[in-house]
Amino acid sequence: ERERAEAAEGEVALLRDLADASGAQAGAGRSEVARLEDEIRDATLHAAQLQVSLVAAESQVEERGDLVERLRLEVQGLREDHHALSLQAAQLERQVVELEGVLAGAEAQQRAAAAQQEALESA
Repeated sequence: ERERAEAAEGEVALLRDLADASGAQAGAGRSEVARLEDEIRDATLHAAQLQVSLVAAESQVEERGDLVERLRLEVQGLREDHHALSLQAAQLERQVVELEGVLAGAEAQQRAAAAQQEALESA
C-alpha cells in the first residue's frame, strides 16, 4: 500500500509539474498572442498612414499635372503671340521701307521744286 501511495504521490507530483509546465506554456502562448496582436495593430496603423500619404501624393501629382497643363497652354499662347508679333513687326518694317521711299521721293520733289523756284526767281 505504501508503495502504491508513494507511486501515486509521485504521479500526482508529476501531474502537478506537467500542469504547471502547461500553465507556463499557456501563459507564454498568451503573451506571444498579445505581442502578435500588438504587431498587427501597429502594422494596420502604419498601412493606414501609408494609404493617407499615398492619397496625398496622388493629389499632389494631379495638381502638378494640372499646373503643367496650364503652363503648357500658356507657353503655347505666348508662342502664338510671338509669331503674330513677328509677322506684325515684319509688316511694319516693310511699311517703314515704303514710307522711307515715299519720303525720299517727296524730298527729291521738294528739292526739284526749290531748284525750279530759284531758277524762276533768278530769271
